[in-house]
Amino acid sequence: MHKETIKNISTEAPEKMAALIEPRPNQVVSMALFNSEHVHINLSSFADGEMVSKEEYPDATIYYLLEGETIIARGGRKDRLQAGDVLAVPGHVLHAVGGLAAFRMLQITIPE
Repeated sequence: MHKETIKNISTEAPEKMAALIEPRPNQVVSMALFNSEHVHINLSSFADGEMVSKEEYPDATIYYLLEGETIIARGGRKDRLQAGDVLAVPGHVLHAVGGLAAFRMLQITIPE
């Protein structure tokens, strides 16, 4: 049995989600918030112009943009996301994230 693990987030008091992670120049910063056999939740911060050009997960992934603006490209399609937008990418779909100004996002992966 896989143990559920909460990381890097308070269980004592509310916090601003975007404030949990700070951008670093010329870097993509990511940290786990929760992992279990049913869901993985990561928080990421992308510096200006940074991107992950090729990623593919075996499971469906939901991207929720907390701050800023970004592009998620897959299969010849480019979707522009702004703060508050959410987009799901099915498992086994090669995609790219980033490339615009700095942004922070929540990534939720749901293992099948």
